[in-house]
Amino acid sequence: IVTPNDLLSSIAGEFVSDQDEKTQRSLIERADGSYLVSGAMAIDALAERLGIRLSEDRDYATVAGHALAQLRHLPEEGETFEDQDWLFEIVDMDGRKIDKLIVRGSNPEVD
Repeated sequence: IVTPNDLLSSIAGEFVSDQDEKTQRSLIERADGSYLVSGAMAIDALAERLGIRLSEDRDYATVAGHALAQLRHLPEEGETFEDQDWLFEIVDMDGRKIDKLIVRGSNPEVD
């Protein structure tokens, strides 16, 4: 699903209001080493942080778009998918919008 905002973002870049910049962070590293990620975060920035490779011919620019491309359906909270040794879990939906995800290594080391 491509929205007008997705098209504008891919042409002009992400729009962040001054208020959003101060109140929301796209990526928060948690104490257990996992990440709380905004669905609106640029997938290129997350891929760089996690060291994952993305297809050059993809048609999405956000983490939410990546989740939709992997799952191939509108997910429900709690759904997961794996990508390149990372486990992505949908933890918050805002209607039909993927709002927040938890991303963690899919093969945690056992002590």
